[in-house]
Amino acid sequence: GLVTAVAHGSAIYANLAGSLSFSQIVKAGEPAFAAAVGYGVYRNGVSWRKLLCLVPVIGGIAIASATELDYTLASFAAVSLANLAAAFRGCENKRVMAGELQSALGGEGNAYGVTTLWAALLLLP
Repeated sequence: GLVTAVAHGSAIYANLAGSLSFSQIVKAGEPAFAAAVGYGVYRNGVSWRKLLCLVPVIGGIAIASATELDYTLASFAAVSLANLAAAFRGCENKRVMAGELQSALGGEGNAYGVTTLWAALLLLP
């Protein structure tokens, strides 16, 4: 729940700190963050086919970001934090669903629902 709250909060801040178009362009790089976190932290292998699919995504983000006029470092940092937190959320949910909690939760949809509810409670003022 905590990483879901961080992902949501930093994505919202990124939209406030810079232009919406720039934050959405950088947010599209989330699959690259997920692959890096999965490989680097969780030691999950990433196939070369999946990595090859990331090339056009990263290239498109680079091209779109190069023409963006409203670039702010605060927005970029917040979106990067959101991408990193979302990558950890995905990897943790996958790890939970592979373990003994799978039968207790009942499925992937329920795991994401519980995570989202905890995040909502953490974001309450």
